[in-house]
Amino acid sequence: MIAPAVVGSGRQSFTAGGTPAGLQLIRHEKTPGGLAIHEYKTVGAPVTGIYEPV
Repeated sequence: MIAPAVVGSGRQSFTAGGTPAGLQLIRHEKTPGGLAIHEYKTVGAPVTGIYEPV
């Protein structure tokens, strides 16, 4: 599971009382140290579901 974090300034992704938005992965990379960087864009309504324990 990935939990998005907002870094820097600009439009807020998660405002209090805001309308949920779906996210689509548009770019990803891995740094030499192993950090995964994912960039998303908003695309309509979010897809929701239930995660079952493994």
